[in-house]
Amino acid sequence: MSNLRHTLSQFSGSEQYTRWSPMFQMVASEGVTYLAERAGAYWLLDLIASHVAFGKASGEDFLSVNVSIADSKGKAVIDDGNGNVLASQDIPYTDLEEGEYKFFVEHGVIMLPQER
Repeated sequence: MSNLRHTLSQFSGSEQYTRWSPMFQMVASEGVTYLAERAGAYWLLDLIASHVAFGKASGEDFLSVNVSIADSKGKAVIDDGNGNVLASQDIPYTDLEEGEYKFFVEHGVIMLPQER
């Protein structure tokens, strides 16, 4: 396991939330904020929030977001938590560390699964 993903696995619960964009009425947990800051991945928060705010995922109380990164490219898949895909988006280029990343979105909070 990489150093970044190992550190992310250490987050559990969250006492502080970060609003990163006035356009989106969403907040990020401590673990997600750490990922965005450490990896320069605020774009990932915007990607998730745009689908939640404006796409087919809007109005859902709970969402699961899976992001796969390989060879400097990625794919984000958003589902309703029951495997019903609501949105997906190709990521043509990223320097985010390769691997699988999972997030939950619940009532406007983007969090790591263990922070739920």
